[in-house]
Amino acid sequence: MHRLHYQRGALSGSSSSRKRRLLKRSDWTFKTFADDRWGWHVTHPDGSKQSSAQRFLTKTECVADATLYGYVAWIPEVERRK
Repeated sequence: MHRLHYQRGALSGSSSSRKRRLLKRSDWTFKTFADDRWGWHVTHPDGSKQSSAQRFLTKTECVADATLYGYVAWIPEVERRK
């Protein structure tokens, strides 16, 4: 199983403020299944969990569906500056 792990938002500020913000973020996981289809799973800060209702042929389709449920792709600052 291929797993990609993403966290919502960016890090900035002191390490203690980073930790507080990390606790408030949803934890998103994208993975492939035995049939090579993609799915997503999210754990929200309140402990609630949700998974994609269907499997997708491509990671792009999977991420597009996840955005409908609150996923925001994080782009490293280095890439944003190019």
